[in-house]
Formats: sequence, C-alpha cells, structure tokens
Amino acid sequence: MLSLSNVGNCEAAAEYYEAADDYYTGDRSPSNWWGCSAAILGLSGPVDANVFAALLDGRLLTGEILHHAAAGRRGGTDATFSAPKSVSLQALVGGDMRLLGAHQRAVDRALVYAETLAACRVTEDGQTRSIPTGNLVVARFEHDLSRACDPHLHTHTVILNVTSRADGQWRALNNEALYRHKMLLGTLYRAELAREVQALGYETRVTHADGRFELAHISEDQVLAFSQRSAAIEAHLERQGQARNEASAWAKKIAAVATRDRKTAVDRDQLRQEWQTLSEEHGIDFTSPVGHGRPVATRDDVQAVLVQVVEHLGEREAVFSRMELLRSTLEQGVGTLTIDELKAGLEEARQSGLLIASGKDYTTAAAQAREAEILSIEESGRDSLSPVYDGDRMALEAQLGSLGEEQKQAALGVLLTYHQVMGIQGRAGVGKTTLLAATTTIAKNCGYTVLGLAPSASAARELASTGIQSETIATFMRRKYKGLDAKTVLVVDESGMTSTTQMLAILRAAQEAHCRVVMVGDTSQLAAVEAGKPFAQLQANGMATALVGQIRRQRNAVLRQAVEHAVDGKVALAVELLKKETTHIVSTAERHDRIATDYTTLTPEERAQTRVIAGTRHARRELNRRIRERLGLEGGQDFTLLVRKDLTEAARRSTLNYDAGDVLQAEVDYTALGFKRGELAHVVARLDHRILIERTDGSRVAWQPATMSRISVFVPETRPLAEGDLVRVTANDRGRGLVNGDLGRIVALDPESRRLTMELPDGRHVWLDGTQPLMLDYGYCSTVHSAQGQTCERVMIEADANSLTANRATFYVAISRARESAMIYTDDREMLPLAMARELTKASALDVQHEACLE
Repeated sequence: MLSLSNVGNCEAAAEYYEAADDYYTGDRSPSNWWGCSAAILGLSGPVDANVFAALLDGRLLTGEILHHAAAGRRGGTDATFSAPKSVSLQALVGGDMRLLGAHQRAVDRALVYAETLAACRVTEDGQTRSIPTGNLVVARFEHDLSRACDPHLHTHTVILNVTSRADGQWRALNNEALYRHKMLLGTLYRAELAREVQALGYETRVTHADGRFELAHISEDQVLAFSQRSAAIEAHLERQGQARNEASAWAKKIAAVATRDRKTAVDRDQLRQEWQTLSEEHGIDFTSPVGHGRPVATRDDVQAVLVQVVEHLGEREAVFSRMELLRSTLEQGVGTLTIDELKAGLEEARQSGLLIASGKDYTTAAAQAREAEILSIEESGRDSLSPVYDGDRMALEAQLGSLGEEQKQAALGVLLTYHQVMGIQGRAGVGKTTLLAATTTIAKNCGYTVLGLAPSASAARELASTGIQSETIATFMRRKYKGLDAKTVLVVDESGMTSTTQMLAILRAAQEAHCRVVMVGDTSQLAAVEAGKPFAQLQANGMATALVGQIRRQRNAVLRQAVEHAVDGKVALAVELLKKETTHIVSTAERHDRIATDYTTLTPEERAQTRVIAGTRHARRELNRRIRERLGLEGGQDFTLLVRKDLTEAARRSTLNYDAGDVLQAEVDYTALGFKRGELAHVVARLDHRILIERTDGSRVAWQPATMSRISVFVPETRPLAEGDLVRVTANDRGRGLVNGDLGRIVALDPESRRLTMELPDGRHVWLDGTQPLMLDYGYCSTVHSAQGQTCERVMIEADANSLTANRATFYVAISRARESAMIYTDDREMLPLAMARELTKASALDVQHEACLE
C-alpha cells in the first residue's frame, strides 16, 4: 500500500519523523538519505534532524533559499509504503528479519521509478512548462507500529521539495507526476515485495484484483485481528455514510487524520508479549514450512500477462498510456514479474507487433485495423446507391413543411443521398425525434423498411416512439444482423455513444446486405464506455453529415444560450449566465443537504419533473440517502438490491475479480453446469482457477470463468425500501416490460410476503418478489451518464469542481436535460468554469499511427 500526503509544518514534521516507535532501535527510528540529489548535496547515512528541517523549509546547505514553508506551503511529499499485514506479522511477531530487507528493497525499486518522474517548472516568454530533472532528495524513516500499536511495517519516504536542473540550478520540485503515478508506484512496490517474499520461500495469496496480497499461511481473519487502525478508519467513514471501497482518496485522508492518535512511548517488551498472546489466540503458525521460492518469470510468462492486460485495457480505450499498461500488468502479474522484467517484455511486445507505441501512448494493430475498416466501408459506399425518394423534390419539401429549416435539410439529405452511409450531427434538444419521425414516414411510403438501433434499451424505446422498429445494438449483434436487405434504412441513434467494435459490426452487416445506414448523434455529448469514437472519426474523414444546431428544448432563453455556449466550448460564458442559479457551498455534506432540502421542498408534481444529477456514483448514493431522509422514508423494510460490478470481458475471466457473496446472472445457458440464462447464483469461495457458486436451489457447482465468462456480476447490498419510494430499474426485464433506467414508485409493500408493487409513469403496475435480489436502486438522483437522453423541466446538478468527472461533456449533458432551469451546487465557484471546461476526449488508434509517422 502507498499513501501520499504533502508535508508543510517543519517543526511538527521533524518531531514526527523522530518519534520513538521503532522496533529495532528502541528510541529512534532508523533513517537514511536517498536519491541522486541527496548525493549531490553530500547527504548520506542517518537523517540529521536540523538538515531535514532546513530542507523542509526550502533552505539548502549552501545557504540558498528556494522557498519558505509558510502556512500551506509544501515542504515535501510523504510517500508511505506499507507492507501487507501478514508480512508485518511474520517479521515483527514471527521474527523473520529477512522480511525487513525484502520490504526495504521493494521500497528502493519504487523510489527508483519515482525519481524518473522528478521535474521542475520553468517559465519562458510568459509560458510555464514542466521539464524533467530525474533526481530527488528523499529522507527515509523505517517504522513498525500503527497508531493503534498494531504490527505495521512501513517506510516514510519524505520527498523534499527540491531538485537539481541539468545546469546545476536548484529548483522546487513539481510533484504532479508523483500523484498521477501514485497507484502505479504502490503496485510496483507490491509486485517487487511479492517476488522478494517468494524468493525467501513464502507462498502468497492475491486478495484483490489490484495486486494486493498476503502470506498464504496467515488467514484473512488472522489479519483482521491485528488491524485496529484500519477498522477505526472504516468506522469513521461509515459514520460519514461512506464505504471504504467507494470513498475518494481525499475522504480516506480526512478519515485517517480524524482517527489519528498521537504516537506515544510504549513498553516494547509488554507489546511483544501482547502480540504473541493475540497470535496464539488466533492460531497463527509462524513456523509454517518455507519452500525454495518461485522460479523467475520467463519471457512467455510476461507476454501471456501482457496479452491479457492489453485485451482488458483495449476493451475500454483504443489508446492507453504506458503508466496504465505498467500498472495493470503488474497488478495482473503480482508475484510473477518485476518492473525490469515488464519493461523488457514491453519492448519485446513492441518489436513483435503486439503493441504499437508513440511516445507514452500505446495501441494495437488490431484496433487500428478496425478503425481503418470502418472508414473504408463508409468511403466505398459513397455514390453507390440510388436515393430513397425518387420523386419531385418540391413535393418532398412540401411533405417536410412542418420541420425547421435545419431539420428539413437533414431529412432531405437522408432521403436524397446517393451515399450508403450518412450522419446527422445534432445538438441536444434540436428535435431529432421530430426529424426522424417525418423522415421515417416518407421512407416507408417509398417502400423501405426502417430499423433502429441504439446503445441502450431506454434509447431504443425512445427511438421506437418515432415509428421506427428498434432494438439495442447488443441484441442486433446477438441475432446475427438478420432482417437487412437493399430496401432497409438502418438508423443508429446516439451514435456518439457507439463503440468501434459495435460500429464495425453494423457497417459490415450493412455492406453485406447493401442497406443504408443513417447515424444520428452528438459528438459533444458523452462518448461510448467501450473503446473508440467512430462517429467523430467518420465525420472527420468526410462522411456526408447534416448539421442540426438550432436548439428547441429550452423554453428559458438564458438557459438555451448557456447550452449553446457549452456545446461551443465557451464554458465560462455558460457558467456566468447561470450564476444566479448557482449555489456555492464548500462542505460536501452541507452541499448535499442543501440539494436534498431544495428538492424535497418542491411539490410532488414539481419533483416528478425534476432530475437531480451527480458526477459520481458516491455522490449519487449520498444524495439519494439524504433525499429519502427529508421525505421521511429513511425507515422501511430491508431488501437485497444488486449493484453491477463494472468488469470488462477480460476481467470477468479472472477469478480475482470475484468475492464471496457476489451474485452472478448467466447471460447464456451453461448446460454443463445446469446454469440457465437469467438464473442467479452467488459466489461461495475462490478455488484457484475456479469459483464455487451456489444456485437458488442450494446446489453447488465449480464454475470456471476463464471459459464461461458470459456472466453479469453484482454486489448485493441491503437497503430499506418503503411505500412512496422512487426507484430506478437497473437491468432489463423483458417479462415485465422493464428496461434499464426506468423510474417507478413503490405503491404497495407486503411485509409478510415481501411482495412489492411498483407503478410506472405510464400507469402500469408491476409486482416484484422481494424474497429474491432486486435489480433496483433509488431513483431520486442519477449520474450524468444515466441522464443522457432524458428531458425534464428542471435539473439540480451536484458540481464538485475537484471531481475527475467534471468536464465539458458532463456539464453540457447535465444542463441540456432541462427545459426551464438548471440549478448548480458547487464547492468552488471560481474553479467551476475551469473544471467544466476540461476536454476529456477518447483517442483513436489511428491517431497513434499518425503520431508515430510524424515521429
């Protein structure tokens, strides 16, 4: 584990790092200087407190002053590397001091990588940029206790705010890259430590998909017995309404500070005796047989892990960074390979053609081939067909007379084009539904069948409201593209959310059937979850595209102008227009309370036309909880609700991604297991390369995800439901006519039979069996992704300016849902325009090819 925090108060820091808590020396922590800059400054051996304090204050030994550590000023960055609890136990209670050296060598290798990230800022001609320096000054302090006096082997590596440029000048350290690479540094440390302890003969067990591990002979319950500090942090987070696995890094840091006791002197002999007694009570056997260690990874081993990781990363992004590749591969191969072996494996993968690199970006030849084929199919279809409408143009225009001018031109484009593939690029709220309805009627009158595809079931249902027979892209692909011929017009809605894999399948089917494809979407809204941006690529490559820009949704002229500014990239102007509707509350809890209060003071009719939108799942969950409290629904009866695990296809094949209690739903029939499509089962335990699952009838079977991965995975959560609750359906249910994203209200709940009755907006009532896990969530607040495609009177937007989800696309989608008003609640009014102006665009594999050619 690795934690990062800035150090500012020199006196307090110096006192802390001299704290008497070390197991080996009794009254002083072992310490030493590390780093190339430390060598340049002549620093070696134990850390001198006065020199350390001076460097924290920005004062060099030469007398040069780089900065003053005034209030809030960074003196350094504390990167704390913590060994797994079982390693701490084996070393500090079991007495295997070799593990101390293993931990320290793993820290060394992580710091070597950290030093490559060292940089400083320079300003030239008014432009500030970061330049690499490649050297650090690090003060290392070895500790062995948690603040709860549990065995806790960890090293504080205080990276001082100083680095040397190539010309010998000293500058303040730019530590942004350290924070960006934090997860990789932690993974690198774990990977190196796992290999070290295995070399000493210990077996390890990987406990989490991110590469966390423990010694195999020390069980999870035994680890928990010595984890008082971790339990205190989790208890604090729970009191704040957060789970540790969902809490942000900042929330965890606050929890760690809030639960921190000042370290005090302890009786070491007494403490060791207490540890020994506790170990015996929990049956820990520190004399577990030690073997000869695991053999070094072969080249084939490294390449096999790389293939899995590339498939995993490539499912979501066509281009991935070197940092992502290193981190994911070390996670997947923890205990199997080291950073040096991985770097060699990356070069071999590049030489073999598995990976294509440009700078720090990587893609694959397969991804490039898919993108190139999409462009090729579209190009080959230009001027290849006769128009759908072959009558008098004036008569056609008369039939389209009810449309606006841009809508009419787009409809004419579809009906009169000679191209097999064309696009309609339309902003949010321009009346694409009206446009498609009119176009479909004429196409059908000309003898054509119009079929619709959409990325989600809710979008497909909305498309069907235009008179187009519609289904999801996934269903279309599953049934092998049947029903297409030369008299078919295939309308692909929300094309901006269509992935490269999906678009290629659609265009291949259209090419084979000689049918037409009309892509409808908005490249400024949210992109596909999976890899690629084919709609944008096709437009950039010259696909015939009709532009529809006149927004019709917003009745409020100021809001409409804000939406126009947002789509045009003028976010600051959009935020300025909405400043009267913006509430500034720094505290997250108080901000969420205000949103809940404002929402619940609306009338029931007004609430029905209001959407609360959050950028993150955690914010959504917290707002749902607070709104229920304000509505007086915090009680109710507990039910099991299923929360989907967001796993890639590659991740679903790894047993590490399944935990005891997870609920599985078969997407196809697995006859050999007697596991039918739609059936639920829960995970009992991991068994090497298999998972022991238990079906609803109580029978158990071993399932092998590597070969049977067509499975949906959920985490069960116990939550209360009450009559009056607004809920959101989280999975399609064909039998009941429900689709993912549907909202409904619980109008009846039988506590004995646990039967729930849900009323839908169209007046239908459906009943749900509460004795089984339910595919439901609270429906008061949704994320921006869930809101895309919806329309309402007003929106209330939780706009955390420091969230990674804050960007132009999410801002544009959120404010454009409303017809009348968009109310914004932010933690930082000044930062808001900058945060919402961030551009997070997907890269394409062909971009890497182009950049590689330029290089």
